Amino acid sequence: MSPRTRTWSVTEAESIVAEALEVLTRGGLVALPTETVYGLAARADSAEACARIYEAKGRPSTHPLIVHVSGFDAAKPLVHEAAHPALERYARAFWPGPLTLVVPRTRLVPDLVSAGGDTVAVRCPAHPVMAELLAKAPFGLAAPSANRYQAVSPTTAAHVAASLGSAVDLLIDGGPCAVGLESTIVELALPSATPTRPARVLRLGGLSVDSLRAFEPHLIVDTRTDGENEVHLAPGRDRRHYAPRCTLTFIDGAHRLPSPHMSLGYLTYDEESQPGFSLWIALSGEPELYARELYAALHKADEAGLHTLYVRRVPSGGAWDAVRDRLTRASS
Repeated sequence: MSPRTRTWSVTEAESIVAEALEVLTRGGLVALPTETVYGLAARADSAEACARIYEAKGRPSTHPLIVHVSGFDAAKPLVHEAAHPALERYARAFWPGPLTLVVPRTRLVPDLVSAGGDTVAVRCPAHPVMAELLAKAPFGLAAPSANRYQAVSPTTAAHVAASLGSAVDLLIDGGPCAVGLESTIVELALPSATPTRPARVLRLGGLSVDSLRAFEPHLIVDTRTDGENEVHLAPGRDRRHYAPRCTLTFIDGAHRLPSPHMSLGYLTYDEESQPGFSLWIALSGEPELYARELYAALHKADEAGLHTLYVRRVPSGGAWDAVRDRLTRASS
C-alpha cells in the first residue's frame, strides 16, 4: 500500500507543512526530500516517535540518527555548551548544506536517537521543503534516509514508496534530490581542532574533504567500518550499505565485459551504449553529476531484475572519493 503523497509546490506549501506538522506532532512519520537524499522524519524529542523510524527501516538500535535543525540556534539546546563555539564555527561556514556535525549532547536528546552514545549528530539541510518545515516545527527532526536498512537510498519519492510503502504516514514529493549522496559527517574536536586532536570525517558525502580541509587543515579522514554489534560513531559506517539486490562487480572498462546477457547490466560514464545487456547506464564523467544520478541507477538495476551489474571503476581523489565509498559498500 502506498503512503499518502503530497506534491510540493509554492502555492501548496503552507497546507503541506501544516499537514506534515500534524502528523509529526502526534508521533507519525513523514518522508520528505533534502538536498542529499529523501529522509524519514520523526520528531526528535520523542523516543516513541523515533522508535517508529527504526521499526519502519529495520534499522539496528546501535545506529544513531541525524537530527535536522533550522540552524545553529535551534541546535544549541541539544548540544553540550562546551561544543557551542566549534559547532557555531562550522555551522556559519557550511550550513545550510550537506554537512552533519557530531558533538557532545545534552539530555534533551533521547538515548534512542544517539544509540545510547554521548554525542548527537546535527545538520541544517538546504532544501525548501525541510527549511519550511523546520522553521515552523517546535522540535528538531530525526531523519535517516527513507529506505529499508542497508538498501539503496532514495533520491525520488517513487524510491521511498517502493521501499517503505505504508510504513510512512505522509510522503512529500519534492522532485529528485540535487546532491544525490548523503551528507558528509564530521566529529568535532573540542574546544578546537589541533594537530594532536583533529576533527574527523566519519562519513564521506556531499561536501568534499577538500572543501573541509581548506577550512580546517588538520582534519583527518576516518571512514573505517564500525563493528556489527557496537554503537556506531555515525550512520553509514556498515561494511555493506547503500546496496541493490543485484551483485555489483567492478571492472576497468568495457573491453573487460563478458558476453552480453539479459541478466547483466553495466554502469559506466562517458561511454556509448553496447547492445545485448538488459540495462546499460552511462552517467556523467563529472563526479558531482555522477553522484546525483548514482542511486537512481542502482534503483533501475533492481527494477530490471539484474543478476549482476558491472560497474566501471571511477577515479579516486576529490569528489570521486564519496562515490567510491558508496560503490564499495554497495558491493560488499
